[in-house]
Amino acid sequence: MELKNKNVLFFTKLIVFGALFMMILPFILFGENNYITVHDNLDQFPPFWSIAKKVGLFSFDVSTGVMDNTPAVYFGWGGFTIQNFAYYLLPAYVAYVLIYLISLLVGFFSMYKLQCILFGKEHREILLFTSLLFAILPVIPAWSISVASIPLACIVFYNIYKGGSKWWLLAALFLPFLMEFHCSALFACGFWLAGMVIASIKSKRFHSTLFVAFLLLCIGVVIFNFKLFYMQFAVGEDLNRNHFIIEPINIAIGLYHYFVEGFYHASTIQKYVVFPVCFITCCYVAWQWIRNKTVTKEQSVFFICGTMAFICSFVAAADEAFWFDDLKNLISALDGFSFARLFVFNRLFWYVAFSASLMMCLRNRYLKRIVPFILIVQLGYIMLSRTTYNDSIYSLAANTIPSLKKDHLTWKEFYDEALFTKIKKDINYKGEPVAAVGYHEMILMYNGFNCIGGYLSCYPYKDMLKYRRLIEPQLNVNEEIRHYYDIWGGRRYLYCEGVDYQPTRKKCEQSVELLINADVFRNEFGGKYILSRAKLSNAADLGFDFVGKWDSVEGVYTMYVYEMK
Repeated sequence: MELKNKNVLFFTKLIVFGALFMMILPFILFGENNYITVHDNLDQFPPFWSIAKKVGLFSFDVSTGVMDNTPAVYFGWGGFTIQNFAYYLLPAYVAYVLIYLISLLVGFFSMYKLQCILFGKEHREILLFTSLLFAILPVIPAWSISVASIPLACIVFYNIYKGGSKWWLLAALFLPFLMEFHCSALFACGFWLAGMVIASIKSKRFHSTLFVAFLLLCIGVVIFNFKLFYMQFAVGEDLNRNHFIIEPINIAIGLYHYFVEGFYHASTIQKYVVFPVCFITCCYVAWQWIRNKTVTKEQSVFFICGTMAFICSFVAAADEAFWFDDLKNLISALDGFSFARLFVFNRLFWYVAFSASLMMCLRNRYLKRIVPFILIVQLGYIMLSRTTYNDSIYSLAANTIPSLKKDHLTWKEFYDEALFTKIKKDINYKGEPVAAVGYHEMILMYNGFNCIGGYLSCYPYKDMLKYRRLIEPQLNVNEEIRHYYDIWGGRRYLYCEGVDYQPTRKKCEQSVELLINADVFRNEFGGKYILSRAKLSNAADLGFDFVGKWDSVEGVYTMYVYEMK
């Protein structure tokens, strides 16, 4: 029997570490020819960090020289976290892969350690497997380490609560080095405070050590995310986020969306396996409690995690139903803040509850036979799902079977540094303001152009209005684009019917009409060049001369360059 258990543990470790290796393999094997999600990823963050290298990681009011000289404080390196240092010190792709690797390792080992604390090591195979499932869940890469560190924060709390070494207090101070404020750090402070109150009530005394740790955690949040606090409280600008025009959702629909389906920025992928298993377990445990009036450790953990997942989902849905608007109006610092991001903690709650469910199944001589099958099915479900940001297995397949590529682009194809370097050299580019048509303007930023637009979700509202004057002719004839820009203005692009900014492998053969206010482009932005993926039929009418056409040798772009007369 002991030999059998050892074999099971060995094969479990083989599967677990093999799966972790498979998730990182394409990033190493294919390098920049790896297929990577563009949305809220390549179209935003690597270009941000390219500017950080130019103006300095610790810059605040310094002009970035891009996006109409938007100050550095509004760009994506919101603090001094491990992710920002990685991008600042290393080449962009190397930093991207390193951050993903760290998030896998931190997520796996911290989740495993936390579950050992909760359940003991009797069922290590389940703990190893569910820790793997937690670690490989897709998440927007800018949040990856923040989300992976949530179990680590629980471990730090537990050790301080149990009177562990004083070094754990230092760990509380440095936790925000891993956790971004807007993703998990602020909510971690809230959970810590709640846990401290519960611990104090349980012990009937004020838990001073947890309180000191809470203060250190808050200090760490401010230190490592200082730029966000500076932007919010010192700059005093009216931001575009304060003018979001979003329709409230139905609370029931929102609750179903977050609790059952999950949200794509940090997907829990629980709908078809984890949720049904946990739901059946919930019914079974409730029936057992009614009969026996006793609760096991696994049942307690299951109900706590299930309840917390429901609460997080409810808060997220309530925020999107505008239930917190009165609070946000009362506290101006909360204006534009998204309480809905509390949903990222559901990953922890769902997969700990999943572990508890499977452990309870092991007590039944029939159900225990299907536990390995359930785990394997969920592993395949996660790895093969085409959920946003789930790039690893797809990239392996697309690099093997070319027909799977479709309109997905590799890192190298998306940024095409060779093409844009050649264009800069051929036109003798010296930092003049430029704009893009038919692709993400952040590509120009990444390649060292002074682009007048781009993707920035938080910046001065007056800049949003200024850019609106530039694209007003297009907004006047296209209601869909007008609505899209006016509700938030995050993407300051030269929108053009006939050529979309979304990535595609298809060349744009037809000419398109660009509707912009050329006087605003020339006089208010000082614009000189437009780099377009399509010919502009009205370039001369707008006051542009055609400079030339550049075809990418190995990429997907054909660029038509126009210069303001």
